[in-house]
Amino acid sequence: VYSLACVTYEMLAGDPPFVAPTAQAVMAKHIIDTPAPVTAKRPGVSPAIASALAKALNKAPGDRYQSAGAFASALVTETPAPARERRSIIVLPFANTSPDPANEYFADGLTEEIIGALAHVNGLRVISRNSALALKGTAKSTVTIAKELGVSHALTGSVRRAGDALRVMAELVPATGETPIWSAKYSGTVADVFGIQEEIARKIAAALEVTLTDAEELLVATRPIQDAVAHDC
Repeated sequence: VYSLACVTYEMLAGDPPFVAPTAQAVMAKHIIDTPAPVTAKRPGVSPAIASALAKALNKAPGDRYQSAGAFASALVTETPAPARERRSIIVLPFANTSPDPANEYFADGLTEEIIGALAHVNGLRVISRNSALALKGTAKSTVTIAKELGVSHALTGSVRRAGDALRVMAELVPATGETPIWSAKYSGTVADVFGIQEEIARKIAAALEVTLTDAEELLVATRPIQDAVAHDC
């Protein structure tokens, strides 16, 4: 499906989705970069085709169409794929603002846990972990990333850890503008990290007006391990 999408993109745009001086550089772009929307190179392409291509070019196989037939059907559909109707979000890698750069792993771990919690909510389309973490360190703006990935919202944040003390900041930004629709600051200790990530997931669902079912409530509250110290290790 990914290869077919690359060929289709080139047929429409006149260039492959990624261009670089060397084969190795092209391979790196396939792994890390998000291709520019096909409409940026050929404005006449319909929104439905642009949407179908963007989905088929997702980094994670699970985020693409599950068959070439499904992709082909989407290319001839007059309206965007149904998944577009759902609220959609990307959780961008949380920045490590700790004095010790070795705490980078903790920020990445919190990012992954929040993605995992939100993935349990059926009313949300959540960009996969691999695709989200591939954007770590990118110079692109949050709004640009959200538009390129076709999501309605993006979550950004930072983590500051000093010993056991912990401070987490998070904000939810719509793809249409830089003004956050929700933001919060949490202070506590490493032992509070499970409660913080659960609270963030619940607040995001509420801000996006997504009602959690009883089963989803339980899944969001599920902790990967009960001992916070063991989880840290």
